[in-house]
Amino acid sequence: MLNTSEVIGILNVQRQEWLTGVSYYEALVLTKDLLIVVKHGEGGGILLYGGRRGTLPFGKAKVLTSRLIGHSPEELLNASKDNYAIPVSAIEKVELKKFMRRSASINITTSARKIHWLSNGLAGKEKTQFSEYEEVFRRVFADKLAVSTGYANAKVLALLTPLIVGICLLFALMLSVGHWGFVVVLMAMILVPGAIVAVVQRYYNKQLRET
Repeated sequence: MLNTSEVIGILNVQRQEWLTGVSYYEALVLTKDLLIVVKHGEGGGILLYGGRRGTLPFGKAKVLTSRLIGHSPEELLNASKDNYAIPVSAIEKVELKKFMRRSASINITTSARKIHWLSNGLAGKEKTQFSEYEEVFRRVFADKLAVSTGYANAKVLALLTPLIVGICLLFALMLSVGHWGFVVVLMAMILVPGAIVAVVQRYYNKQLRET
C-alpha cells in the first residue's frame, strides 16, 4: 500500500545525456518515505552529434513543477505511467552539492543504480538558496545526506570550455593560411567546439559521480 505521508518538498530538476545534450525535465517530490520522480518531457540536444529536439520548451518545466503543489503522492504517481517512486529506505546515500549560485547538484545512490540531477529551485519559490535545499533533504534523508557547499568545479569548467574552443578555432584559422584553405576552418568550426564541449561535459559528469 502506498504511503501518503505529506509532501516535504518539490524540486524542479533535469537529467542530461552529456554526449548529445538532450535534457530530461523532471520534478522530485520528497516525502518522509518516498522520493517520487515526475516526468515532464525532453528538451535541447545537439543534432549534429546524435541528439534530437525535445518536445518541451525551455523554461516550461519549472511552471509544470509548480503545478504539482497541493497534490498527494498517490495523485502524482497515478497521473502518468512514467512517474515512479523510490522508497527512502532503498536509498543508501544522497550527495547534495552547490552548483552555481542558486542551483544544486543531486546524486542519489541505491543498491541498483546512481542517478544524477541538477535542480534550479524549489517549487513555488522564485529564488532558492542552497540552505533551503539542504533543509528539505535533511528532513528526509538525515544521516544519509552528504553536503558540499563548494561549486563542484562548475566555475572552472565554465571558464575552461570557451578557452579551449577559442584556441582550437585560432589554430584552424592559422592552418587556413596554408593550402588547407577554408575547408579546415569550416570543419573546425563545425566539429571541434561541439566535440570539446561534449568531452568536457562527460568529464564533469564523471567527477560529480566519483566525488
